[in-house]
Amino acid sequence: MPRHTRKKQLVLHVGAPKTGSTYVQRRLQANRAALHATGAAYPALKATPSIAGNAKLLPMVLAGAAQPKFRYKYPDIDVLSINRRALMDELEAPFEDGAHTVILSAENFRSAQAGHVCGLIRKDVQARV
Repeated sequence: MPRHTRKKQLVLHVGAPKTGSTYVQRRLQANRAALHATGAAYPALKATPSIAGNAKLLPMVLAGAAQPKFRYKYPDIDVLSINRRALMDELEAPFEDGAHTVILSAENFRSAQAGHVCGLIRKDVQARV
């Protein structure tokens, strides 16, 4: 099916700690080109391109606090100064380049953030968790 006729979907992979989510995230990172060839994307944020969980920054921005390991690795990133809408726009940017599926992954999402995440997802995109 051609890319432009498929519905856009955002797949949110929420891996609980110690369940192998980092392995899945590293495989997604390593296979970005293969994913792109199928119309899927695993985008990297400009501010944190090496983080395996490509959406890990989003829950910290929603919570208004960075995790200690994150603060240590990225001391110059102030999660309170990051605009939620702009961050989500960057994560959803592959849709503008023709992707029909965007995969986001983070093990630090919390159930209380679900409504905030849903409110940020584009209206023309179906979300799957």
